Amino acid sequence: MLYFGAIVLLPQLLQEVYGYTATWAGLASAPVGLIPVLLSPIIGKFGNRLDMRRLVTFSFIMYAVCFYWRAYTFEPGMDFGASAWPQFVQGFAIACFFMPLTTITLSG
Repeated sequence: MLYFGAIVLLPQLLQEVYGYTATWAGLASAPVGLIPVLLSPIIGKFGNRLDMRRLVTFSFIMYAVCFYWRAYTFEPGMDFGASAWPQFVQGFAIACFFMPLTTITLSG
């Protein structure tokens, strides 16, 4: 549910509450999709050198940082950076979560 809220509901929040246009809300939300696309091949390449369980744990910590950051920086009149930078952190957390979790699941 947390993932759904951050991906689907955040652009709506930015548009309805904070007055962003659809374009700016999409640009602020884009790092959640772009960062994992860029980092997943790197994580996959170095996956045999990393403990995947620790990487998944690290991703939970990054999620906590992201949502804590949002809780204290989202306010009326915030600039674009205040809404986009937490998305970079969340994109990094997504890459560090789903790729190792898939590897752990499929490795048996």
